[in-house]
Amino acid sequence: MSGVSEQTVDHVRDVMQRSPGKSTYQVSAELTISRPTVWKILCKQLVMSYKLQLLQTISHHDKLLQLQFCIDML
Repeated sequence: MSGVSEQTVDHVRDVMQRSPGKSTYQVSAELTISRPTVWKILCKQLVMSYKLQLLQTISHHDKLLQLQFCIDML
């Protein structure tokens, strides 16, 4: 990627490893580089997703409740 030093890539990598939930806005503010540059580094050089998300798991009980809801709605 032209115009981005290896040092900048290393800084972005370090920040994201310390705090993987940080947004590109937070990383760009911390490192004083543009958000598009942070985005390009994350996507093209570090092959990271934009931001990690915690998702809820669906338990067996939840599935039974969903099924019961569907039956009730018929």
